[in-house]
Amino acid sequence: MANAARREGQRVGTVGHPVYSALFPVPVVCFLGTLLTDFAYAKSGGNLLWLAFSSWLLLAGLLVGVTAALVLLGTWFAMHRCECHSAGLISCSSTPR
Repeated sequence: MANAARREGQRVGTVGHPVYSALFPVPVVCFLGTLLTDFAYAKSGGNLLWLAFSSWLLLAGLLVGVTAALVLLGTWFAMHRCECHSAGLISCSSTPR
């Protein structure tokens, strides 16, 4: 099973696993936490502490999500060769560098 996770040419990461696979679950948990703290805010009668928790979880989810997306794009561009043509079109080959 460990061999199925390793692909040839996928060298960005630690111990054969890509970095973005560790970053992508964090925004999901933060957004679910935001939803739960919004419900807690509604049930608490307007306690501003829950509103602050929700804001911080939303900010953390957005920042880590953007970071994970940038790492994923960097990994994808590192593994594929993309060329710009004179017509403004971009073509990418599926063979890793």
